[in-house]
Amino acid sequence: MLSLLLASLLAQDEMRKFEPWSQWDKYKEGTTVVFEMETSGMKMKTSKKLSKKGDDKHTLETEMTMKVGDQEIKTPGEE
Repeated sequence: MLSLLLASLLAQDEMRKFEPWSQWDKYKEGTTVVFEMETSGMKMKTSKKLSKKGDDKHTLETEMTMKVGDQEIKTPGEE
């Protein structure tokens, strides 16, 4: 019973520490992640590049390309 309680408390502590941006700490500047999806005539591709890495702030360059039929839409951005 005590080990179950300790495991639960440790899991809660780890969940509190989790911040999505902290996951980028593992990677070097220039690292790119690409997500692709295709469904019934629509294709979507999103890429995120770690362009700047700081102590308290990271900058990601984001580009999304969506293709529906013969039309293609690109939307660059920054997070």
